[in-house]
Order: sequence, then C-alpha cells, then structure tokens
Amino acid sequence: MRKPLVFSRIMMNERRLRQIVNDSPDPRLINYLAKVTPLRFVGFLLGSKHITPQAKLAIQNRLKKEAPRIPLKKKGYRQEKSDGPLRMLDIELTERCNFSCCHCYICQRLNDKEIQVQEMTLDLINSLLLQGLKLGLKAVRFTGGEPMARSDFAAIYNLAAKHNLDISLSTNATLITGSIAKAMAENPPCSVSVSIYGWDDASCEAITGRKWGFKAFLRGIEWLKRYKIPFDLKYPPIRNLIDNREKIERLARLLGSTGSLPNAWEMTMRARREEEFNQRICAMRLSPVEAAKLRLMECDMAVNEYCAFASTSGKRFTGRLLNCRAGRDRLTVDAYGNLQLCLELRHPSTIYDLKTGNLKAAIEEYVPAVLDLRFSNEETINRCGKCILYKRCITCPACSWTENGTLESISEYHCQVMHFEAQLLGVLEKDQKGWETTIDQVTTSRL
Repeated sequence: MRKPLVFSRIMMNERRLRQIVNDSPDPRLINYLAKVTPLRFVGFLLGSKHITPQAKLAIQNRLKKEAPRIPLKKKGYRQEKSDGPLRMLDIELTERCNFSCCHCYICQRLNDKEIQVQEMTLDLINSLLLQGLKLGLKAVRFTGGEPMARSDFAAIYNLAAKHNLDISLSTNATLITGSIAKAMAENPPCSVSVSIYGWDDASCEAITGRKWGFKAFLRGIEWLKRYKIPFDLKYPPIRNLIDNREKIERLARLLGSTGSLPNAWEMTMRARREEEFNQRICAMRLSPVEAAKLRLMECDMAVNEYCAFASTSGKRFTGRLLNCRAGRDRLTVDAYGNLQLCLELRHPSTIYDLKTGNLKAAIEEYVPAVLDLRFSNEETINRCGKCILYKRCITCPACSWTENGTLESISEYHCQVMHFEAQLLGVLEKDQKGWETTIDQVTTSRL
C-alpha cells in the first residue's frame, strides 16, 4: 500500500514538519504524524499547541517501545584532547555592550568608563593564555557583553591565534569591521555564534533598544560573508521571536547561516543579582510548561531525555554541590580577571582572583575546594536527593545563585520545567513528584 504523500515529504525534514503542523492543525493529521514521524522529531509534536491526547499517548508508547534501543547522542563540537588539566577557557572580554537588551543577564553600558578601567588589560589576557598553554590549553572562547566593544579586540584575537589556539566567538556582529573580519579570515575561528534579535528594524529595536541595531547586524554579517567566515545564528526565547520563528529562519537562510537556528529555552537572571533587572527578566520568561515544550522541540532531545530518565545509570546525588562537568577541564574568566567554574557561577565564595594568583594555583587549590563543596540545606537534600529526575535536572549551584542568591536552594521554576518535561514524555503522571517516586515504580508502571 502506498504511503500517504505527507509522510514522504516530512520524513526527514524538521522545517517541513513544523510548517505542516503550524499551518494544518488537523487532529487526524497530528495523530497520523505521531505514529510515523522519526523519533528525533517527535519532541516537536509534543511541544506543539495542537497536540491531541491520542497523539501524545502514541508518542509516549513509541518512546517506551523504541527509544531504549537508540544510543544516547553526545552534543557539541569534536574537541581536541588536552595533555594537561585545562582544555578550554571561556573569557568574558567585557560586560559592556552597544545593545541594551531587555533580557540580558550580564550587559553594562558601552561607554561606562568606570567599568572599562576595571577590565583585564591586554597584558593580563596574554599572561593567562601563556599560563594556560603550560596547563594543556587548546581552545578559547571570547564572549561578553559584546567582546568587540573592546577597542583592542583584534589584538586579543591575534594573540590567541599566535598561540595556535582554537578560537570560538559569541557576538551580536554589529561591531564587526573590515579589519576585524580580515584578522579572523587570516586565522579562521572554529565557530562564530551570532545572536539575532529580529527580522527587521522594528522587531530588533523592540529587544535591543537601538534603532540602528538591525542595519548594523546586517552589515556585520556581510563582513563575515565577504571574508568567507562561517557563522551560525541563535536567538533568545523572547515571545515575539518565538512566535515569528519562520521569519527568522527565512532570514537566516538568506544570510547563509550554517546549521540549525538554536535558541535557549530559558532566560538567565542577572549574574550580579540586580533585583530590578531580575524582576523584568522573570516577567518575560516562558511558563514552565512552555519552557519544557521548547526544550523537547530540539532534534533528538525527546528520545535522549527519555532514555536518560529510563536508565538506571547517570548523574547521581552524592551530596556534592557540583555534579556537572564544571571545573573539570574548562573554566571561565570574567571581564575583571576572576576565575569561575562556569559563566553563571559568580557566588563570592566560588571565584578566584587571577590578578593576585595564577591558573596553576587555581587549578590545584581553588578548583578542588569548590568541587568538594557539600549540600547542607535539608529541603534540597530531601527533594533533590530523592528525585528520579535529578540525573538530568537542569538546576545546579549556578542556577541557584542566579535565581535565589545562594548555592543550594531550589529553583522552583527549573524544577517545574523538568517535571512538565517528564510528564510530556510519559515518565511521570500529572501532578506526580519526582522525589515521591522511585525509579523502580517508574520503570514498572511507565517505562
């Protein structure tokens, strides 16, 4: 029997599948797609506002039957192994930015002289790179703020290139000039991740607060294209951008972006704990159920998450605060020369001043001490320590810091996101709590 035409057309095409579901929310079509869509795309159906109870149950049954036979996929670029304790440094060159985005967790005013004089000097940055090389450093990522807000950005970039480091860059592209693009072309970066905040002047201004923002963005992209520097685009989960994803995707294809068009599913609170900004960011966030759906809409995410929940192995609650890869072979340096285990973890007790110390001492003394920090909050121990979702949970000390100003309190927002995700996948029933359920119960009844 010949397969329906719709099946053959969307079999391996996420964009076409997305378009069909958005344009034709026919329950019969949704039910049919739930049965035939490749597992790598079923998360998009689960996240669709047109999903039917029958379709959701069909997907959950498919995951139960088919997902355990699929190996988990590891994400990220292929990384060169280090011959020392340090493989990569994320360096925030500045917190200043020429945009004033309503959602940003870090940015300071572009012309803030008081901030500027506190930033690391070129000599200190070079010293850190030289120290890193002795410890096995292979790669560096420059971020911000907007890293090109520094007038010496080209010199910093050339230093990293001179040391034969793999260079990655996160930017809004608006400050890219011909000289910067030429420097990048002479020593091509491994990746250039460009933030896109709209598809025209008005949409971009609404987010960045700058009338010229979109034109400057296009000009920067043209410089990258002129010097044949590959780039990919990403955008934050601002409601207007999510609702107009098709417009952004169309623009991305016209501009020649490589790869998919990812967006973060959450908005991080201000890293410096400014309450006024935090309230604004919190008000702009997606609801927990919307965030859970957005997480699952990434290719392969639904099957990977299901397999992880179903597995008896994985991250376990050991009593240590940090059970992630933070501080293992990748560290962060903020704009002022402070070493951190990751970008968000800025609690005063977890930072190390590299202006008075050095990378070697930090890795030998500071990092092990932070990694050995233990939970003492009884509520967190009794909830997170017993929760079957902990092995894939998105909350962590960095998250706790940005959300609550502590290292070990529970972020209710992120906890709810994980529970809604587990419910969409069929791991938990509605209103069932992960810490009130054992993995044996889940494996027997649901998985």
